Amino acid sequence: MKQKLLQTALLTGIVAALVICLFLILLYAFGLNPFGQYKLMFMPLYAMVLMGGLWYFRMKHMEGWLHGWQGVFLGALTAVFAAAFYAVLVYTLLAYIMPDMLTAHKANLTQWMTSNQAVMVEQFGKAVYESNLQAVNNITASDIALDEWIKTAAIGLVIGMALGVFFKKTPPVKQPPTQ
Repeated sequence: MKQKLLQTALLTGIVAALVICLFLILLYAFGLNPFGQYKLMFMPLYAMVLMGGLWYFRMKHMEGWLHGWQGVFLGALTAVFAAAFYAVLVYTLLAYIMPDMLTAHKANLTQWMTSNQAVMVEQFGKAVYESNLQAVNNITASDIALDEWIKTAAIGLVIGMALGVFFKKTPPVKQPPTQ
């Protein structure tokens, strides 16, 4: 049973990573910055894929039953796999396939910081503002991938474990016959 649980977590993690990555590409295709204000728009899709993996495991391998520890473990493991695969996909996408996406993100950040310069200088000081503005130019594909990995793992662990508890369905306890 452990092998089936691992296989399901791995498969669901790969599917979740692909779905999130395709959503990221779709956002970019519509001219939106997927690493800016729209960076958490993937959460409903992510939750649906996690629910699908839990439901599949419960129905296919557990005959409709799922213990709480199995659901929580499957949800958490799926989230870890999904975050790792998604980070690899984001890195590959930004470093090799669509480096213009990273360039556009840097331009959006620079434009946002420039348009909010007065507020940022007032709150943090001119030196901090200048160093942060300079740091935008040094953002790499690995920086974005690491950020996405942390965010996706953290969100996925919470969602996955909550869904694991939600999908728990234990078989009824058989009572011994009364005499």
